[in-house]
Amino acid sequence: DYEIENAKWQEGFSKLWQENHEITWEEAEKILGTEENQSLFGYVHQSLIWLDTIKESYANFPLAFAIGLTRYLGFYPNSDNYLPGYCFDLQEGCFFKNLDNKEYALTCNESELFYKLCLASFDEMAALALNNSTRHTLMQAVNNYYQLHVSGFKEMHSADILRNVLR
Repeated sequence: DYEIENAKWQEGFSKLWQENHEITWEEAEKILGTEENQSLFGYVHQSLIWLDTIKESYANFPLAFAIGLTRYLGFYPNSDNYLPGYCFDLQEGCFFKNLDNKEYALTCNESELFYKLCLASFDEMAALALNNSTRHTLMQAVNNYYQLHVSGFKEMHSADILRNVLR
């Protein structure tokens, strides 16, 4: 039944998000700023409306949401210089031709998928065919990206939640 499956997925996503965003009010203000952030609220609101209305193909949502959220947190990946065969450097936040020796580099294949997720709307990301293993690898990369750019961001410890959410 769609409603039961969707509710289960939303609950899992909510738990995953809460676990990784246990921050104090002061930390939240440091990340988001003390002023009202209408664009951030609008993004979260529209994202949840989209999630609530979709009936299938929402497995990529956590990836697309987390990447899209970086735009409002000030460290959105720079995809302007992407070319096929380039690799994404999580620390620098952009694509480079040769990253064989870089500690925070995605593989070329992962980088291509990461690039597609950066450009995709929620509807387009739903059409990206990612298997569970790739989804998990990319989610770990997104987690690493957050850790490199948000002071105090906690590492995800819920492998079981990730496996269930990203099925």
